[in-house]
Amino acid sequence: MKLVKLLLQNDSIRALALKFYEPDCLEDELLQCAETITLALYKDKEQSSSLGTFRYNLFSTNLAKAKKETPLECLPPTSPALLQHCKRVYYQIQVWLQHRLDPACGDGQDRVIFSFRSCLKQIPHQKNCYKRFPVDAKGPANRSDVTAEKPV
Repeated sequence: MKLVKLLLQNDSIRALALKFYEPDCLEDELLQCAETITLALYKDKEQSSSLGTFRYNLFSTNLAKAKKETPLECLPPTSPALLQHCKRVYYQIQVWLQHRLDPACGDGQDRVIFSFRSCLKQIPHQKNCYKRFPVDAKGPANRSDVTAEKPV
């Protein structure tokens, strides 16, 4: 709800969000847009130069004020986590828009679709997951029921 309100009120943030609809976008461009949107969501008053700097400042400030640990779920995501989330969102939007997802590009730049697809190839197929972690129909698997087979 907070994001929708921000998008409705702020034209520059809305323009950054539209970057996810472009069919051929670079990872760096997406990450920069996502960091700016995230900083706006967390209401960065100091205008931090990066998400990592803001995350550190927020953690330090909360720690100094509260004199106790700050829950990590209150902090914005790290840049690598945000990049992975951006790739997933971008890929999903491109699928919904039915854009041709061609990773081939002659300029040598890292395209989001190419790097996300290579990441998906590393995830085991669902069928293999069932082989590795069988579940009894009566309840959850006991430790003796779990096999440690490699995916085929």
